[in-house]
Amino acid sequence: MNPVPDHLLETTAAAFIVGDLYLDVGQQRVTRAGSDIALPNLSFQLLVALVRAAPNVLSNESLMTQVWPGLVVSPETVNKRVNLLARRSAMTLASPGTLRAYAAGAIG
Repeated sequence: MNPVPDHLLETTAAAFIVGDLYLDVGQQRVTRAGSDIALPNLSFQLLVALVRAAPNVLSNESLMTQVWPGLVVSPETVNKRVNLLARRSAMTLASPGTLRAYAAGAIG
């Protein structure tokens, strides 16, 4: 996995627990109920942004700035990445709608 860009790291020791998910930012590792979940770098960056913002909703602009800094991406790109993350990780932060709800401002 590629390292997380500095703009997403508060500390290399940052870790989050959300339901049965464990997110280790420093090691760019996600586990669910003890099993590793392999995520592409962009999906990992998106997950970090969403978890750090929770329970707040992030706008498209905010996600674009955090996950695709300096790049021009469409709202459809953000939407597709959120959906890919939900499918790929087989997790949804407790229920299928929750991950999408955190990004509702982006999808809306």
